[in-house]
Amino acid sequence: MTGAIKAIQIGLVSLLLVLCCCTGTAYARRGCFGAGTPILTPDDYKPIEQLTITDQLVGLDVSNGQTEIETIGEIQIAQTSDYYLINDATQVTGSHPFYVQNTQGLELVQVHNLKIGDHLIGENNASVEISSIQHIQAPLKIYNLVEITPSHNFYADGILVHNKGGGGGVAGSGGAYGKANGAVGLDDKNLPRLILSLFLLIAGLIPFAFLREIYNSIRFRNKTFTDDAELIEFTKSINEKFKNIYSVRYTEDNEPWIKIRPSQEVAETTYQDFIDKAELIDLVSQVFVQYQQDWTKKKFDEMADYVDQPFYDMQRTIFQDAFGNNFDIVYQPTLQTVVPLSRSQQEDSYIFKLQINAELINFALSSQGYVLSGAAYSRSFTEYWKIKIDSAKQCSLIDIEKLYDFSQVND
Repeated sequence: MTGAIKAIQIGLVSLLLVLCCCTGTAYARRGCFGAGTPILTPDDYKPIEQLTITDQLVGLDVSNGQTEIETIGEIQIAQTSDYYLINDATQVTGSHPFYVQNTQGLELVQVHNLKIGDHLIGENNASVEISSIQHIQAPLKIYNLVEITPSHNFYADGILVHNKGGGGGVAGSGGAYGKANGAVGLDDKNLPRLILSLFLLIAGLIPFAFLREIYNSIRFRNKTFTDDAELIEFTKSINEKFKNIYSVRYTEDNEPWIKIRPSQEVAETTYQDFIDKAELIDLVSQVFVQYQQDWTKKKFDEMADYVDQPFYDMQRTIFQDAFGNNFDIVYQPTLQTVVPLSRSQQEDSYIFKLQINAELINFALSSQGYVLSGAAYSRSFTEYWKIKIDSAKQCSLIDIEKLYDFSQVND
């Protein structure tokens, strides 16, 4: 199921990115002309809405002033809520770049930055002065000619304009398009659109932060954690707020619940003069059960009586770091096998390392009573315990190791 969630995440992220990219492209290339704008072709002027990508246009190589034949790579059609009217004739959106003649040569200037008195470039390098320019707040169907090659420009209504799709900048002009290869700078018109795009992106990503919660809400809807009345009663004795339902933050625990076949044990003859095997197993069983109970009930003061330092401090720190105010419920801990693997003598005590195969019910519970992880059924596992038994037959826990040998895993 984790793989399915990741697949959904990747798919949704990819879709969102595609939509954002498409939105960005629409805004970036929104420099367009209104329907009816005459575009110069080798044959004559032709309304922009009648052009196809098979048509050729007339452009200008601005480096040498020579006329060139241009091809159309793409034609985009869109709607705009406002546009500019130049010399009472040319309808064009505010971000489209026009060639402007000044004392330093040609410069690419966006329409919304044009002003009366600017000199545009007409056919045969004639000068076309702007006598009027109006900003019209009205809807208009617009057309954008993209990837005009090789010169990236054409004549619209007798005026030389950039194709707005990239390339074809004016060398040394300092114009925005010449420098940025067709990128649209931030201005009063496209900044709100950028902000809107970012808002939509953030709004679209927010659900990904709660995918687990959404998934769990659906997965565990109307589902209780357990029907075992005794388990419910036991858990309520630990946390009276136990609600017997899954938390929306529920996760599978990361403990590898694996039982390993018993390893070769140390000969009983090496320690039988000190303690017999049955008594050893009984002592270990008592400590095992007591440890699970105290861990569940957070009775760390009692645990200090039979857990040696520094392991005691380590376990208490681990519990606080992993659970804090929550609970780690252990129910019906049962030893299945205890195998002495090694023994050593330390003054009047013996140190044993034992393989412990056991089973128990284990789950994490929030302070508010919701199940955070784990399962309501018994699971088996293997641990390696190091214990010390003194001459008075007092047993204390020194260490617990979780070493998994997957070559010996039971089927």
